[in-house]
Amino acid sequence: MDRLLINGLRVDAVIGVLDWEQRITQPLRFDLEMELAAEAMARTDEAAGLSVDYARVAQCIAERVRSRSWGLIETLAEAVAEELLGRFPLHRLRLTLTKAVHVDGAGGFEAAVSIERGAD
Repeated sequence: MDRLLINGLRVDAVIGVLDWEQRITQPLRFDLEMELAAEAMARTDEAAGLSVDYARVAQCIAERVRSRSWGLIETLAEAVAEELLGRFPLHRLRLTLTKAVHVDGAGGFEAAVSIERGAD
């Protein structure tokens, strides 16, 4: 099985459980590792007929993120994974979704969720 990686995809989203978070957009970072059979494409060095195109994957993620507001990063990660597995011929998907967090008196940090979905 081959792996296609997308690292550092940034998409703005309305996300968070606090009232003020539902009134703004916040940047999210997506890192993906997608397992697929890419041997035929690699042998021919042709992108024609490529079933998993980086740009299409990124566009799919952006559309899903912007389709509504979200409360939890866990919920959004699950929705994105389901969308990608339903639209592309992926065997397995590992997705990490990262959100910047600011806490009064504690400064800022990043919170992330990492999930793995697909065929076992």
